Formats: sequence, structure tokens, C-alpha cells
Amino acid sequence: MSVDLSRLPERVTVRVGERMVVELPSYAGSGNHWSVAPLADGEVARVSVGPVPAEPPPPPATPDVPPPAAAAIPERAVIEGLAAGVSRCRLVLARPFGDQTPTAEHELEVVVI
Repeated sequence: MSVDLSRLPERVTVRVGERMVVELPSYAGSGNHWSVAPLADGEVARVSVGPVPAEPPPPPATPDVPPPAAAAIPERAVIEGLAAGVSRCRLVLARPFGDQTPTAEHELEVVVI
């Protein structure tokens, strides 16, 4: 499985007390989910990952036609600035069961001002 990480930033800047959301490419339909592993000072920023809250599906155009099958559930990284400095983390896309070999990994530098 090839995962396009080209839209993910390598570096983000947030202010102390500010939150930033980064949409992550998702393949949750295949059992893969994102997790985050800190690489450096965890007191500078908090990075968490999880699903994007679902919006209710639009009503069907015609009652006889079923809605389209759900695509992969989108996930996002929420980055919170805690204190001025620089922090790094690794975003890992993998199945939480079985082999757990990462499908994709991405290093992210967080600068908090």
C-alpha cells in the first residue's frame, strides 16, 4: 500500500496556547490508524491523533437508492503549543493488531513561539 505523505508539513509553528489541526491521509478501512511517538522534548508541544468528527450524511437523493459506501475514516493530528521551544515527533500509520509494521511514517517538527 502506498501512502501519499506529500501534503503533510515537515515543520509547523504554533503559539503557546494555540491549537493547529493537520489532516492526515487515512486508510482506516484497511485497519490502519495513526499514532504519535515523541522524539524529543514533550513539554514544548502536545500532539495527538484521532478521527475527524463525522458529519451526518446528507439525505439520499431518492429513497430507493442506498447511500454510497463509507470511505476511509479521515484522521487528524491536533498540535497544541505548551511552551516556547522546538519539539519533534513521529506520526506512524499502522494496524494496531497483528504484525504492526508501519505502513507509513512521517517526522514532524513543532516550533512553539
